[in-house]
Amino acid sequence: MRIAFVSVMRGFEWGGSEELWYRTARLAAVSGHETVCAVNNNLMRSPKIEKLREDGARIIEIRTDGSSSLPARLWRRAVSPFRQISSFAPDVIVLNAGDTYGWTHAPGLYRWLCQMIQRGRRLDFLLHSYQESRLPNPWEQSVAKSVWPRARSVGFPSQ
Repeated sequence: MRIAFVSVMRGFEWGGSEELWYRTARLAAVSGHETVCAVNNNLMRSPKIEKLREDGARIIEIRTDGSSSLPARLWRRAVSPFRQISSFAPDVIVLNAGDTYGWTHAPGLYRWLCQMIQRGRRLDFLLHSYQESRLPNPWEQSVAKSVWPRARSVGFPSQ
């Protein structure tokens, strides 16, 4: 099986949901499954990411820093980590995010998820936390309502 673990969690070095996908990815890799892990650039130096490489997982960097100028945005789109994951052609995508709606703001992610769902890829969400005190804005609501019903699961492992 070809499994892609995509973590768009930002702001934390390593959260509880990170540990869950990390352990699952290691198990998948050492069990012979083709495994890709896409992580934010702030995690690229983690010893755990190096361990995933040693176990046979391919690591893809998701850059979340840099200029917001038009040329910079066009360059990031051209070298999009989501294009790299698409070329891997995963059977299953495990998306890890920091909170309920934060993933909706990751550049290019929504469009890519819709493409993957249309291609019949299985999608599972691991969301680090649920925030009852913050209501989603209209964009977040619309994106979540269009993707979540088509996901195989939406889980909150840290709750």
